[in-house]
Amino acid sequence: RMEVDKVSHMLRAMATECLLKALWLKHGGILAKDGRYVGVLKKKEHRLHELAKAVSQKGHIVFTKRELELLEQVSYWIISGRYPIQREYSHLVPFSRLDGTLAPHQFWRGDPVEELRELTAKLQTALGIEMKFQSE
Repeated sequence: RMEVDKVSHMLRAMATECLLKALWLKHGGILAKDGRYVGVLKKKEHRLHELAKAVSQKGHIVFTKRELELLEQVSYWIISGRYPIQREYSHLVPFSRLDGTLAPHQFWRGDPVEELRELTAKLQTALGIEMKFQSE
């Protein structure tokens, strides 16, 4: 049986990126100028937490600390799903917790997929749209 979780997670993360960019446009941002893509963040387009902060400033949308941490986590889904061999690997190096134990940067307490569903529902509401994945 083929493992498709990474690909599924990557696509959910990319859909979230599209929702954030749609909100950017809704609140007056631009993504293209003179026929060329200019983006929101230079070379940081897949850093969803940074994208959310930019959208928040432009559209006065409030993201909780937990949502921003989730978006940072979800950003790794894009990278690991799209690029099997990492160019930048710092997010793969474990970090020391306050109690001295080690944890991977991808460690998440809770269900990140469910939390992302809730966050994308919030973004969809802000856009006035509804979308569902085939598996839902």
